[in-house]
Amino acid sequence: MRVLQIIDSLDAGGAERMAINFHNHLNELNEIESFLISTRKKGQLLSVIKFPDKYCFLNRTKKGLLYSLLSLNKFLEEKNIQIIHVHGTSIFFVGLLKILKRLERIRIIWHDHNGNSPNIQGLRKIILFKILKKIEKVLVVSNYQKTFYEINFKADFIQYLPNYSSVKKKYKESCEDDVF
Repeated sequence: MRVLQIIDSLDAGGAERMAINFHNHLNELNEIESFLISTRKKGQLLSVIKFPDKYCFLNRTKKGLLYSLLSLNKFLEEKNIQIIHVHGTSIFFVGLLKILKRLERIRIIWHDHNGNSPNIQGLRKIILFKILKKIEKVLVVSNYQKTFYEINFKADFIQYLPNYSSVKKKYKESCEDDVF
């Protein structure tokens, strides 16, 4: 299986750290090949990546959106990606590619880390809902989000995965010390 973690930046933050942790841990398992893309910015956490040869920076800008979409599409094809684990607001970028390209063979999972999506209004909400109809699953971090998505989507579409200040404590028995 080939998985892509995609996030806007590698600045020091919880979602960024989680994307890198997933990337590192999946590659260490030797059963799943994981790749990591930051779309807008590299950041301080670049040095934490244990498999730098499986990292790509798109350098996405507003003016270079089309070029970045084409670059991502080429990456997906070259690496034969089967699952995209999208973190945070990168869902809009990946969702745009899914709508334009119709990536039927690729499953998309969105990890909504910040919990603000139920408060999105107007055009952004319309676009988000269109994107959500084209993906397989949403991982949410709060009961507030879970309730919101359950009202608007099928229950099996939502997976509750709360944020923890110390994931190591929560999952210590099943994780190696340096994973989280």
